Amino acid sequence: MWFTNKKKRRIPEPELHRSVKSATTKNQTPLNSFRDQTLAWMAVVIIIITGVVIVYGPWFKIINLEITGTQIVDPASVRQVAEHLLNQPQWLIVPRRNLLLLAETDLARRLQNKIETKVAIEGINITKIYYHAITIEVVERTPLFIWTSAGQQGRVDRHGVIVDLAVKDTGLVVLSNENNVPFSVGQVVIKEEVITASQNIKSALDQSGFFIKSLSIPVPSCPITTSIKNTNLNINTNNDLNMAAPSVEFYNTNTSTNINAAASVPCQPDQLALASPEIHVQIEGGPRVLFDRHQNIAIAVQTLRRIMTTEATRGAKVVDVRFEGRAYIQ
Repeated sequence: MWFTNKKKRRIPEPELHRSVKSATTKNQTPLNSFRDQTLAWMAVVIIIITGVVIVYGPWFKIINLEITGTQIVDPASVRQVAEHLLNQPQWLIVPRRNLLLLAETDLARRLQNKIETKVAIEGINITKIYYHAITIEVVERTPLFIWTSAGQQGRVDRHGVIVDLAVKDTGLVVLSNENNVPFSVGQVVIKEEVITASQNIKSALDQSGFFIKSLSIPVPSCPITTSIKNTNLNINTNNDLNMAAPSVEFYNTNTSTNINAAASVPCQPDQLALASPEIHVQIEGGPRVLFDRHQNIAIAVQTLRRIMTTEATRGAKVVDVRFEGRAYIQ
């Protein structure tokens, strides 16, 4: 057809005036106008003021402290130490007495370190209650025995830790260390398994009608360790013997000697006493009874009760029941 060869004519599109176009592009740039800049600065100021009010304002200030779990520790002293720590700033300028910014773990650690200068505790739990209060739970150690050593007295818990320096007439049975090693609050003076065995022995004796005066950890004896030293002594002797008859005789002697020599093994009685296998019990008005905590305590107490009923053994000074089913009397 005649019209297929014709070129399509481009229809011109309307364009903005150069001045209008540049003005529109300029208006689309962020924060370029005075109004946008003013709004941005106002938002920054509002955020800063809000942060200052939250940090230093009264809405989240910690006012009330609830102290729980204290029987040995004085709750008034806990409150006093906690108030002192809360008044100290954290990160130089940020107050610690703010419920939103309070780091419970850090405060509990600092508080426990302050308390354990006089009384050993297991831990402290801090809980946020509401806007102005927190709960401080003191997890105390329960004393089981009066630990005596080197002229000192202290209450010891199930872990063998000295809870505090004890006063007289506490109502607990004395567990003495015959090694006479000084101690301090918070120190581990005996293994947990020794404390557990002492409790079991005390309970078994109480049920059998024996009255305990005291328990003691004896001075341990260093074990004798023998090392085998093999010494081979080879003696080759050549003797040229000129006797009446012209003869020569050779002696070849091979001597092998085994010598057993005791090796010197370093021994620390203090460390051995920590895990002492022996526990001695002084019966009220009776003998000193020797127990081995690795043996069956119930059978040992039954043996003790059986032999103490006889007339011949009532005046015994020492009864050794460390061997199961047998007893030795002194």
